[in-house]
This record gives sequence, C-alpha cells and structure tokens, in this order.
Amino acid sequence: MRSLALVCAVLASSVLVSAPASAETRGFRDDDRAGGGTGVTSFRVQNAVRAMRVDVRHERRLAVDDVWIDSRAGDRGPEYRVRLIANSDYAKPLRRVEGFGSENGRPWRCRGVELRSDDFEPRAVSHLAIPQRCIAGPGRVRLHVDSYGNGTGNDHAPDKGTHGQGYFTPWITLG
Repeated sequence: MRSLALVCAVLASSVLVSAPASAETRGFRDDDRAGGGTGVTSFRVQNAVRAMRVDVRHERRLAVDDVWIDSRAGDRGPEYRVRLIANSDYAKPLRRVEGFGSENGRPWRCRGVELRSDDFEPRAVSHLAIPQRCIAGPGRVRLHVDSYGNGTGNDHAPDKGTHGQGYFTPWITLG
C-alpha cells in the first residue's frame, strides 16, 4: 500500500511539472537581413493559455524593438504596442493603440508582464510574456516587429515591408 502511494505521488508530481499548458507555437524566419538595422533573423510566438510569449533574435546591435499585437480580426491593425529598449528599465513600455499611426497610444498596465531585451549577447535578443487576461480579443493574435539599431537603420519582421503597410504574421490561435 505504501509503495502504491509513492508511485501515485511520483506520477502526480511528474504530470504537474512536465505537462505544459496547451499552446500554439509558431516560428518565423526573417531573410531580409542584407540592409541596415538590427538584422532580425527570427522570432517565435507561443500563444499559450496562461501567457503569450515572443522571442526575437537579431544578427546585429539592437537599440529598440517595438512589438505590435493585433488581437481582434474585425478591428484592422494592432491594438497594443510593447516597446523593448535594450538593456534598459524603461518604465512605460506598454501602450494601447488604435493602429500603427497612433504609436504613442494610451498607457496600458498589466500585472505579470515580463520584458527583457539584451544587446550584450553574442546576438541581441528580446523577450516578452504577456498574461492572456491582459490581451482583449478571442485568443488569436498576430504580430509585427519593428527593430531599430543605434544609427544603423531599422528592420521589420515579417520581412514583407514597413509597419505602415500593416504586415503581420498569420493568426496564431490560443493553444
């Protein structure tokens, strides 16, 4: 009986530790790295039950990443902008926006948001995680990244054009 209880306890703890929340994860390559800017090489979006996570990788030096989030298909353009300044404790990175033309938008607060942008790695990286309760919409998201270097121009991902033309990833559903 004691060994059965031990086996049950081990199985229960392994399920709690190893079973990740359901999520759709999509990776995107950005092959347009010949020009200036940070040379975004790729970014990954994980739209999980608890949080949406985004990781952006760069080929060159990084100053700022703006991650634009569209969470409503019926409302053309992004609803949120998250600004990640490399190696900074920028105090107001979250904005609600009415599209790309309103990038300053209104401040947006949400407990549990994780932001990190590092230019000291061999390759610059940015990471964000936003709890799902903070993103209004049906659970699907699509993203666009504007990345700026220190005087080296900018890069956009996906590599279909600038944010003014409104290019996003395909929709990524809540997993």
